[in-house]
Amino acid sequence: MTNRKDVQVDHIIPPSRLAKKRRTLFGRVKHRNILTDAMNTYVNTVAICPECNKKKSDKVDYRIARGYAMKTVEVALINVQNFIIFALGLLLKGIYFAIKYVLKALLIPLKGNRPWYVKLAVIAIYVLASLVLWKQLF
Repeated sequence: MTNRKDVQVDHIIPPSRLAKKRRTLFGRVKHRNILTDAMNTYVNTVAICPECNKKKSDKVDYRIARGYAMKTVEVALINVQNFIIFALGLLLKGIYFAIKYVLKALLIPLKGNRPWYVKLAVIAIYVLASLVLWKQLF
């Protein structure tokens, strides 16, 4: 399966197996109920090649168990992936707020009506502290 033309969406359990046949006003058969809507979710659908889809048709056999076993693994992996993304988002947000409040605290001596030489001395202390920290880390 290399592109979208080579793939079809197939139901693990065919909706036609669960639908009740109803006749419309004009005599047409209508397959529709709440379960058929639920059967069109990602839990009951898989990507499949056209040849395999024709072989399976609307049969209910061992492929159902295999399909749902793989879907269970897929859903578990998606949940793990979503948790990792959520945790990384929280971590990045925490780092952002830590840097934001540290910078706010460092800028307090530079605000207000202080003489220019005091502000210059504070900047010099910050630069020296940064260089010492840089040498310690790297």
